[in-house]
Amino acid sequence: MFKQAANSGAIIGGIGLIALLILLAFEPGMWGQVVVGIANFATFIVLLVIFTQRYRKSIGGYITYGKAFLFMLYMSMVAAFITSMFNLIYGNLIDPEYPARLMEQTWEAQLPYLESLSEEQLDEIYYQTEQRIHGQFSPFGIALGYVFALVFSSVLALIIAAFVKKKAPVHVQEEVDENEQFQG
Repeated sequence: MFKQAANSGAIIGGIGLIALLILLAFEPGMWGQVVVGIANFATFIVLLVIFTQRYRKSIGGYITYGKAFLFMLYMSMVAAFITSMFNLIYGNLIDPEYPARLMEQTWEAQLPYLESLSEEQLDEIYYQTEQRIHGQFSPFGIALGYVFALVFSSVLALIIAAFVKKKAPVHVQEEVDENEQFQG
């Protein structure tokens, strides 16, 4: 199960990298990032379902809720690891100025909504935003992002597994149980 999940997760991670590269190449601004993020999220959900259904078919057409969940969790672990490592390498080695550019884009997008604040309040918000964005590219920030991605993916997998599971008929389940005893 893990090998198939790892391969599927690598594909999902690769697609996630393509989305990141689109963002990096075109720097579409805040709303462009939102659109690409939503498209990437929708693609992630669709691929979780498709790859889990393919796995279900490869193991005889039936899958328990638990196995569907674990398969999706393993895929998510691999995909999140790939994108996390890319973010770490990109933001620290390939383009160390990227966090500063991202900060400026974020600040420019926020500024119109902050006009009524005092200079002191603006300075504090700017400082907090800068710390948050630069922190996202630190090893600790990347690790924390990975953990949050896994928690979010786990919740998503719990929901999707309910729709992807397919219980085997009793006579098929007895055969599966016997085969698992001999293999296990």
